[in-house]
Formats: sequence, C-alpha cells, structure tokens
Amino acid sequence: MRIAFFSDIHANLPALEATLEAIDALKPASVYCLGDLVGYNYWAEEVCQIIRNRAIPTIMGNHDEYQSQVIVEGDKSNKGLTRDLLSSSSVDFLSSLPKTIDLTFEVHQKPFRIKMVHGSVYRINEYIRKDYPADELFGMLPETDLLFCAHTHLPYYREIEKEGIKKYVINTGSVGRPKDGDHRACFCILEINKNGIVPTFHRVEFDLEKAVSGVSLGGFEPSLIQKMCEGR
Repeated sequence: MRIAFFSDIHANLPALEATLEAIDALKPASVYCLGDLVGYNYWAEEVCQIIRNRAIPTIMGNHDEYQSQVIVEGDKSNKGLTRDLLSSSSVDFLSSLPKTIDLTFEVHQKPFRIKMVHGSVYRINEYIRKDYPADELFGMLPETDLLFCAHTHLPYYREIEKEGIKKYVINTGSVGRPKDGDHRACFCILEINKNGIVPTFHRVEFDLEKAVSGVSLGGFEPSLIQKMCEGR
C-alpha cells in the first residue's frame, strides 16, 4: 500500500498544483495533508477549495488555527492579510479541521499505528526537529508506532529504539515554503507492506516566478520572496 503525505502549503497555489499532479502520477491508495494550508501567500482561498473539492483528509496547522481567532479589521499581519483573502466558508472549514488523525495498518502481522500531527502531540506549534530527544518522543507516543509531523518545513525520517521497541518519526517537509535549502515542493510517499515501511521523499518543481508574485499580490512581507527562492 502506498500513501501520500504533504503539508505546509502556505497558500502557494503553483506548488500545490504541481505537487498534486506528481502525487496523482504515483497513484497512492490515499492522500493526507498535515495542515498550514494558508499564510504567507495570495491563494489562500484557492488552496482551501482544492483541498475541499478533493476531500483530502487534513489536520489543522497553526496558521489554519489563526483563522479561528478574532482578527481586527484592517490588521496587516500575516493572519490579517490571510483573512482578507478567505471566504467565510473557508474560514469555517479551517476552524473545523481536526488536530490529529490516527490510522492503523498491519505490519509483521501486528497492528501498526500512525498518528498525524502538525507540530507535536502536545502543541500545534511545537517543532519536532530531527534531534528531538528520543526519550521525550517515546513518552509522547505510548500507543503510536509512527508519528507524522510537519511545521518545521524540514523533511526527515528517523528511527528510534528503546528496550527493543522501535518507533519512527517522519516530517513531510513543505509544499509551499521549504526551508532545507531546496525551493522545490516536498512530499512523502509511505510504502506499507507485510515486511515493514519504506518512506521516500519527492521534490517537485513549480512555477516559482508565479509563486513569488503572490507574496506581493497579497501584500505580505517582501523578504518572503528571497526566502522562498532560496528555500529558507
């Protein structure tokens, strides 16, 4: 079984369209999004509509959560500019997203449990980087074999072991704002079979010129343009 996971679109429509085209070509059994559909770019409404129209199971990111908060009219912060780009229906959609999704599959003839979060099990905006303490991860995942997380925009796969028990952590990277020095969109394919799991990361070129134009169209901080081009 092949499953696709992606996150952190941040209203980058060209990157999302290219990513979904690449995912469709791989014909996964299912597709999941780990949140942060909006923020930092112009196409917040269009991104929400695509996710909704395709009925992609999605969890809430911290930028999605911002839209459930009271925002004063005329607010020119990232969340205020984003609110101006969204329909009331999309605001309601973002506000209704769950904060976790749990899946169970069979590996080695035993249940294999996957949990999806945006930041961590504890906080939506916590950064689980590759060097996050293993003991703390074990404490976070008593009933979970594999944690899928996002938020850092840095893709990685990690195996940890304690007292003969193995657990796994995968960060999907980012579709719309990678921060690992590669501007291309990133997503993860997880292959699950009776012998175990095999994750692979895929990078996708998109129309970068159009993507950076959206930063200006939305009135967002101009420094985001260089960061997007440099993948940071």
